[in-house]
This record gives sequence, structure tokens and C-alpha cells, in this order.
Amino acid sequence: MSSIHPSDANGTGTLVVIVTHMGAMRDGTIGAKTVPDLQDTTKQVQEVSNADFSVNPNIVCMSYGGTIATAKTPAFINQNTNILGFVGVSSIERFACKSSIPKITASYKKAPVN
Repeated sequence: MSSIHPSDANGTGTLVVIVTHMGAMRDGTIGAKTVPDLQDTTKQVQEVSNADFSVNPNIVCMSYGGTIATAKTPAFINQNTNILGFVGVSSIERFACKSSIPKITASYKKAPVN
């Protein structure tokens, strides 16, 4: 699940960031239809970070994907695990666009036509 294998955290002075990727993002028009619920995701993130920290406690663990999609979900996971944070990548722009573009388009459709 991690994008960097724990064995790569070799104490060389390099900051090692391990991202637990929970699969395809849910929601939106192209999101996954089946993902673990937030409780299962939180448990899985904690299990992966425990394994990562057991190899090297001097790493940064973060999460991404699956159920972890909106601002509320990474906040829950951050508060209930020992990870540092969330990698936003596509969810930050994708969900913002997917909610605003249809609203803007609908407002143009309401414009009167002569």
C-alpha cells in the first residue's frame, strides 16, 4: 500500500515520506463506487504506518485515496492515527471543479435566449 517500501528508509539523512495509498478515490463522476468505509480505512492506515515506523521511526507517514477524499476525512484519519497528514493531489482540484463547474454551467443555461 505504501508508495515507498519501508526498507528504503535507510537513515541516510534523506527525508523519507511514506504515503499509504488506499486505492481509487471515491465520489465525483469518475470516482470508485466501492471503497472501504472510513473506520476500515483508518484501521488500515494505522496498520501500515505501524509497520513503516517499526522499520524506521524517523519517517513521515501520510495517507491518500479511497475514502480519504474531502477535508473532513483526512482530518478524522489524522486525529485517529499516528500519521502526519494527507496528500491532496487530484482530490483538491477535482472535487472543487466537479462541484463548481456544473453550478456555473447551470447558471449560463438559465440565461434568456432571444
